[in-house]
Amino acid sequence: MKITGTKCYIQIEDDNGDIARFDGEACLGVFYADAEPAQWIRHKGEAADKDRIDLIYRATRYGKNNDIKILSLWTK
Repeated sequence: MKITGTKCYIQIEDDNGDIARFDGEACLGVFYADAEPAQWIRHKGEAADKDRIDLIYRATRYGKNNDIKILSLWTK
């Protein structure tokens, strides 16, 4: 998993090469992202809602397992 971004978005690439971008805001060492609208930059096949949710969970676990605060996802 590879996670990059700016103060305004975070981009997550999983081990399959799928890439999604989530808008949000960096604040005090944590990135708060809106989890509802994901912009798929690259996805194999048709992207379903379960793909977005799975990517969010894996990215959250990745951050916890690597002892870094990558993001805190929330929905509207």
